[in-house]
Amino acid sequence: MLINVGIIGATGHTGEVLIELLLNHPNVRICRLYNSGKSSFGSCVISDVFPKFKKRLDLICKKPDYAQIKQDCDLIFLALPHTVSMKFVPKLLSLGKKVIDLSADYRFKNALIYEKFYKTKHRDKATLKQAIYGLPELNRAKIKTAKLLANPGCYPTCAILSLAPLLALNLADPDSVIIDAKSGVSGAGKKLENEYLFSEIQGDFRAYKVNTHQHAPEINQQLSKLAGKKVEVIFVPHL
Repeated sequence: MLINVGIIGATGHTGEVLIELLLNHPNVRICRLYNSGKSSFGSCVISDVFPKFKKRLDLICKKPDYAQIKQDCDLIFLALPHTVSMKFVPKLLSLGKKVIDLSADYRFKNALIYEKFYKTKHRDKATLKQAIYGLPELNRAKIKTAKLLANPGCYPTCAILSLAPLLALNLADPDSVIIDAKSGVSGAGKKLENEYLFSEIQGDFRAYKVNTHQHAPEINQQLSKLAGKKVEVIFVPHL
Protein backbone atom coordinates (compact mmCIF):
# COMPACT_ATOMS: atom_id res chain seq x y z
CA MET A 1 0.00 0.00 0.00
CA LEU A 2 1.33 3.42 -0.96
CA ILE A 3 1.94 6.06 1.71
CA ASN A 4 0.31 9.35 0.76
CA VAL A 5 2.81 12.08 1.54
CA GLY A 6 2.54 15.84 1.76
CA ILE A 7 5.46 18.27 1.95
CA ILE A 8 5.41 21.68 3.61
CA GLY A 9 8.34 23.76 2.39
CA ALA A 10 8.52 22.18 -1.06
CA THR A 11 10.09 25.14 -2.88
CA GLY A 12 13.40 25.25 -0.96
CA HIS A 13 16.64 23.36 -1.55
CA THR A 14 15.63 20.70 0.98
CA GLY A 15 12.20 20.38 -0.59
CA GLU A 16 13.72 19.91 -4.03
CA VAL A 17 15.99 17.06 -2.93
CA LEU A 18 13.21 15.49 -0.87
CA ILE A 19 10.86 15.45 -3.87
CA GLU A 20 13.53 13.75 -5.98
CA LEU A 21 14.06 11.07 -3.34
CA LEU A 22 10.35 10.43 -2.85
CA LEU A 23 9.63 10.23 -6.58
CA ASN A 24 12.02 7.29 -6.68
CA HIS A 25 10.58 5.58 -3.60
CA PRO A 26 8.43 2.57 -4.55
CA ASN A 27 6.09 2.88 -1.55
CA VAL A 28 5.35 6.60 -1.61
CA ARG A 29 2.94 8.84 -3.51
CA ILE A 30 3.42 12.60 -3.25
CA CYS A 31 -0.14 13.88 -3.08
CA ARG A 32 0.15 17.45 -1.74
CA LEU A 33 2.76 20.21 -1.82
CA TYR A 34 2.77 23.36 0.29
CA ASN A 35 5.00 26.33 0.93
CA SER A 36 5.60 27.86 4.35
CA GLY A 37 2.86 30.41 3.82
CA LYS A 38 5.48 33.13 3.32
CA SER A 39 7.18 31.83 0.18
CA SER A 40 8.13 34.34 -2.51
CA PHE A 41 6.71 31.89 -5.07
CA GLY A 42 3.16 32.09 -3.72
CA SER A 43 0.82 29.55 -5.29
CA CYS A 44 2.69 27.86 -8.14
CA VAL A 45 3.18 24.64 -10.06
CA ILE A 46 6.22 22.89 -8.59
CA SER A 47 7.60 22.02 -12.03
CA ASP A 48 7.69 25.74 -12.84
CA VAL A 49 9.98 26.24 -9.84
CA PHE A 50 12.05 23.13 -10.61
CA PRO A 51 11.77 22.34 -14.36
CA LYS A 52 13.38 18.93 -13.89
CA PHE A 53 10.05 17.73 -12.45
CA LYS A 54 8.13 18.48 -15.68
CA LYS A 55 5.78 15.58 -16.45
CA ARG A 56 7.07 13.81 -13.34
CA LEU A 57 5.32 15.97 -10.75
CA ASP A 58 3.16 18.91 -11.79
CA LEU A 59 1.28 19.48 -8.53
CA ILE A 60 0.30 22.95 -7.37
CA CYS A 61 2.26 24.18 -4.35
CA LYS A 62 0.29 26.57 -2.14
CA LYS A 63 -0.25 27.68 1.45
CA PRO A 64 -0.85 24.79 3.90
CA ASP A 65 -4.46 23.60 3.92
CA TYR A 66 -5.16 21.59 7.08
CA ALA A 67 -8.53 20.28 5.89
CA GLN A 68 -6.87 18.96 2.75
CA ILE A 69 -4.01 17.45 4.75
CA LYS A 70 -6.45 15.70 7.07
CA GLN A 71 -8.29 14.16 4.14
CA ASP A 72 -5.44 13.27 1.78
CA CYS A 73 -2.16 12.73 3.64
CA ASP A 74 -0.87 9.88 5.78
CA LEU A 75 2.44 11.56 6.53
CA ILE A 76 3.82 15.10 6.32
CA PHE A 77 7.42 16.14 5.74
CA LEU A 78 8.43 19.56 7.02
CA ALA A 79 11.24 20.93 4.83
CA LEU A 80 11.25 24.27 6.61
CA PRO A 81 13.86 26.58 8.15
CA HIS A 82 14.75 26.12 11.80
CA THR A 83 12.27 27.86 14.15
CA VAL A 84 9.42 27.53 11.61
CA SER A 85 8.49 23.85 11.95
CA MET A 86 7.29 24.21 15.54
CA LYS A 87 4.47 26.42 14.27
CA PHE A 88 3.04 23.50 12.28
CA VAL A 89 3.80 20.36 14.29
CA PRO A 90 1.17 20.64 17.08
CA LYS A 91 -1.69 21.05 14.59
CA LEU A 92 -0.46 18.24 12.35
CA LEU A 93 -0.16 15.85 15.29
CA SER A 94 -3.64 16.82 16.47
CA LEU A 95 -4.92 15.71 13.05
CA GLY A 96 -3.41 12.28 13.69
CA LYS A 97 -0.70 12.67 11.05
CA LYS A 98 2.81 11.30 11.27
CA VAL A 99 5.38 14.06 10.89
CA ILE A 100 9.00 14.00 9.77
CA ASP A 101 10.67 17.31 10.56
CA LEU A 102 13.88 18.09 8.68
CA SER A 103 14.70 21.16 10.78
CA ALA A 104 16.35 21.27 14.21
CA ASP A 105 13.19 22.22 16.10
CA TYR A 106 12.68 18.82 17.74
CA ARG A 107 16.19 17.35 17.86
CA PHE A 108 16.96 18.45 21.42
CA LYS A 109 15.40 17.05 24.57
CA ASN A 110 16.55 20.14 26.47
CA ALA A 111 14.82 23.23 25.10
CA LEU A 112 17.38 25.51 26.74
CA ILE A 113 20.13 24.13 24.50
CA TYR A 114 17.99 24.74 21.43
CA GLU A 115 17.23 28.29 22.55
CA LYS A 116 20.90 29.03 23.20
CA PHE A 117 22.15 27.89 19.80
CA TYR A 118 19.19 28.88 17.61
CA LYS A 119 18.62 32.23 19.34
CA THR A 120 14.87 31.86 19.72
CA LYS A 121 12.29 30.62 22.22
CA HIS A 122 10.97 27.12 21.66
CA ARG A 123 7.19 27.39 21.38
CA ASP A 124 6.32 23.70 21.62
CA LYS A 125 8.36 22.33 24.52
CA ALA A 126 5.65 19.85 25.50
CA THR A 127 6.17 17.88 22.28
CA LEU A 128 9.96 17.53 22.58
CA LYS A 129 9.66 14.40 24.73
CA GLN A 130 7.80 12.41 22.09
CA ALA A 131 10.11 13.30 19.20
CA ILE A 132 12.38 10.45 18.08
CA TYR A 133 15.81 11.25 16.64
CA GLY A 134 15.51 10.03 13.06
CA LEU A 135 18.78 8.17 12.61
CA PRO A 136 17.77 4.60 11.60
CA GLU A 137 21.12 3.07 12.48
CA LEU A 138 20.51 4.06 16.12
CA ASN A 139 16.71 4.17 16.48
CA ARG A 140 15.26 1.86 13.84
CA ALA A 141 12.69 0.18 16.12
CA LYS A 142 11.47 3.46 17.63
CA ILE A 143 11.23 5.12 14.22
CA LYS A 144 8.76 2.49 13.02
CA THR A 145 6.14 3.53 15.58
CA ALA A 146 6.99 7.22 16.06
CA LYS A 147 4.45 9.96 15.45
CA LEU A 148 7.13 12.66 15.21
CA LEU A 149 10.61 12.19 13.79
CA ALA A 150 13.33 14.80 14.20
CA ASN A 151 15.73 14.15 11.36
CA PRO A 152 19.42 14.72 12.15
CA GLY A 153 21.48 17.58 10.80
CA CYS A 154 24.04 17.01 8.04
CA TYR A 155 27.21 17.26 10.13
CA PRO A 156 25.71 15.21 13.01
CA THR A 157 24.72 12.40 10.64
CA CYS A 158 28.25 11.80 9.38
CA ALA A 159 29.88 12.47 12.76
CA ILE A 160 27.57 10.24 14.80
CA LEU A 161 27.63 7.33 12.34
CA SER A 162 31.42 7.49 12.17
CA LEU A 163 31.90 7.55 15.93
CA ALA A 164 29.02 5.33 17.12
CA PRO A 165 30.77 1.94 16.65
CA LEU A 166 34.01 3.26 18.13
CA LEU A 167 32.30 4.53 21.28
CA ALA A 168 30.06 1.48 21.60
CA LEU A 169 33.12 -0.82 21.51
CA ASN A 170 35.29 1.46 23.69
CA LEU A 171 37.73 1.96 20.82
CA ALA A 172 37.78 5.76 21.13
CA ASP A 173 38.32 8.08 24.07
CA PRO A 174 35.08 10.10 24.43
CA ASP A 175 37.05 12.88 26.14
CA SER A 176 39.27 13.60 23.13
CA VAL A 177 37.04 13.61 20.05
CA ILE A 178 37.92 16.18 17.38
CA ILE A 179 35.63 16.58 14.36
CA ASP A 180 37.14 18.43 11.40
CA ALA A 181 34.18 18.82 9.01
CA LYS A 182 33.60 20.27 5.54
CA SER A 183 30.37 21.29 3.83
CA GLY A 184 29.05 22.81 0.62
CA VAL A 185 27.13 26.07 0.59
CA SER A 186 23.65 24.72 -0.18
CA GLY A 187 23.16 23.94 3.50
CA ALA A 188 22.72 27.67 4.07
CA GLY A 189 19.48 27.61 2.07
CA LYS A 190 18.31 30.25 -0.39
CA LYS A 191 18.88 33.37 1.68
CA LEU A 192 20.93 36.08 -0.02
CA GLU A 193 23.95 37.03 2.05
CA ASN A 194 27.34 38.27 0.87
CA GLU A 195 29.31 35.39 2.38
CA TYR A 196 27.31 32.84 0.35
CA LEU A 197 27.66 34.54 -3.04
CA PHE A 198 29.57 32.60 -5.71
CA SER A 199 32.19 35.34 -6.02
CA GLU A 200 32.85 35.13 -2.27
CA ILE A 201 33.13 31.35 -1.88
CA GLN A 202 34.58 30.23 -5.22
CA GLY A 203 38.14 29.01 -4.62
CA ASP A 204 37.90 29.79 -0.91
CA PHE A 205 38.00 27.49 2.10
CA ARG A 206 37.57 28.62 5.68
CA ALA A 207 36.53 27.53 9.14
CA TYR A 208 33.41 29.10 10.62
CA LYS A 209 31.48 29.05 13.92
CA VAL A 210 34.37 27.31 15.68
CA ASN A 211 33.06 25.88 18.99
CA THR A 212 29.77 27.76 18.51
CA HIS A 213 28.12 25.81 15.67
CA GLN A 214 24.57 24.62 16.43
CA HIS A 215 25.38 21.06 15.37
CA ALA A 216 27.96 20.59 18.14
CA PRO A 217 25.39 20.15 20.96
CA GLU A 218 23.34 17.85 18.73
CA ILE A 219 26.39 15.64 18.23
CA ASN A 220 27.18 15.81 21.95
CA GLN A 221 23.65 14.76 22.90
CA GLN A 222 23.71 11.60 20.80
CA LEU A 223 27.31 10.61 21.52
CA SER A 224 26.69 11.03 25.26
CA LYS A 225 23.84 8.52 25.02
CA LEU A 226 26.10 6.07 23.19
CA ALA A 227 29.04 6.50 25.54
CA GLY A 228 26.95 6.45 28.71
CA LYS A 229 28.70 9.60 29.89
CA LYS A 230 28.90 13.27 29.01
CA VAL A 231 30.72 13.86 25.72
CA GLU A 232 31.77 17.29 24.46
CA VAL A 233 33.49 17.17 21.10
CA ILE A 234 35.76 19.78 19.53
CA PHE A 235 33.85 20.63 16.37
CA VAL A 236 35.37 22.74 13.59
CA PRO A 237 33.18 23.10 10.48
CA HIS A 238 34.50 24.50 7.20
CA LEU A 239 32.90 26.00 4.13
